[in-house]
Amino acid sequence: MTKVYNNQNHSKHLTLIKELTTQIQTLKSHKTKPVFIAISGFGGSGKSTLAAELCENLTNCAIVPIDDFIVGARSQRSTDWRTFDRERLRRDVLEKARINKPLSYKRYNSGDWVSGQGGQLRMIRPAKFMIIEGCSVIHPSLMSYYDYSVWIDCSHKLAMENAKRRDRSETDLFGTDDTDRLWDEVWGPNDKDYFNKFRPDKLASVLVEPRW
Repeated sequence: MTKVYNNQNHSKHLTLIKELTTQIQTLKSHKTKPVFIAISGFGGSGKSTLAAELCENLTNCAIVPIDDFIVGARSQRSTDWRTFDRERLRRDVLEKARINKPLSYKRYNSGDWVSGQGGQLRMIRPAKFMIIEGCSVIHPSLMSYYDYSVWIDCSHKLAMENAKRRDRSETDLFGTDDTDRLWDEVWGPNDKDYFNKFRPDKLASVLVEPRW
């Protein structure tokens, strides 16, 4: 079960993923254009897991992860997660999808843009429901595009512990990189600084407990 905190009155109640789905489906009944849903949280909080579960319960749904828009090195330290190219996400995905235009963008892995390597081209037809998920997607510059936004209400400490466990086994993705060190010195501090600077939990429509 998922615990949802309504951000308007902060009342706490239990709900199944089906109830969250129902809330979003209600938005579609009033729109002819795609419904945009943002899902964010600290690294390791379960953003991708929640996005996948939600998409399974929505008819005609597509997921766009912010990880496809990485432009900086893995070790880039910043207070606003500038590792992610939110402007390109806005231009190539949100702007086109909201007028129902077919869209395409190049998917980049960490450092590909910096090294000049091209990414794999992804082509998408705008779906009825478009989920944008990842760190920093709940950002003031993007909020006007979203119809619904979810912040996963998990402590920074617990999210970091989960992320470290997960990434130790991701050798295909990270190779010999010391991901524990990166979480301690770069990604974890990036997450904390971003949270303190923009308070995405206050921008979100609802706060949802982690699914793990």
